[in-house]
Amino acid sequence: MLFLQQPKPPRRNTLFILATIGLIGLIVAEIVVLVLYRETWLDEEILLQKSLLIFTGQATPFQDIVLEYPPLFIPVYGFFQMIFGPSVYVGRIVSAVLLCASLAMLYAVERRFTNRW
Repeated sequence: MLFLQQPKPPRRNTLFILATIGLIGLIVAEIVVLVLYRETWLDEEILLQKSLLIFTGQATPFQDIVLEYPPLFIPVYGFFQMIFGPSVYVGRIVSAVLLCASLAMLYAVERRFTNRW
């Protein structure tokens, strides 16, 4: 009689890697949709305009303009608007890059503390 060998169930590590790849793909797809196809909000435009005005020296923070975000918001977004020109797309791409950098740092910290993937 011929015995058929039962296939081994996938290892837990393999499932985790597949789930991670799927999550990364989902994040990339979401970033592309949000950068290219999302309607602009008035808040988004106002904050990018404030950062450009302050970074170019046309306005002074907390005197001419009220700021709702932390101080690092202004130089980061203003710098990239000076390089690539004032655009909502520039602000969105900078936000996407900062999101990816935050996720990479989170992964590095998690890897350092757990010594695991």
